[in-house]
Amino acid sequence: MKWWFIYSKQFSKFIGCIRQFSFRLFKKKLNQYSVVTVKRLLRPIDDYDDWKINKRPPKIGDIGAIVEILHAPNLRTCYVVECCNIDEGTAWLCDLDFEEIEAI
Repeated sequence: MKWWFIYSKQFSKFIGCIRQFSFRLFKKKLNQYSVVTVKRLLRPIDDYDDWKINKRPPKIGDIGAIVEILHAPNLRTCYVVECCNIDEGTAWLCDLDFEEIEAI
């Protein structure tokens, strides 16, 4: 194996680490009224009807807006996200964790 091949593999790993770090560093901050998309669901589907008004459960890829950010001491921050249909109004309103949503 040539020495330049070994160094090029290590350099590409280094560049990959830099890209991941910069993505985390410059990721959009989540504020009230930020538009977000659901990137994963960590709980069973039935647990997402927190407000008892959902017409359907949330699904991956849905787009919604953060209507409230709930902070409590010694607990994780929770984001109240609302997804609306054009014709019917609110499709779902539920509490999501930071790991479940992503700013767009």
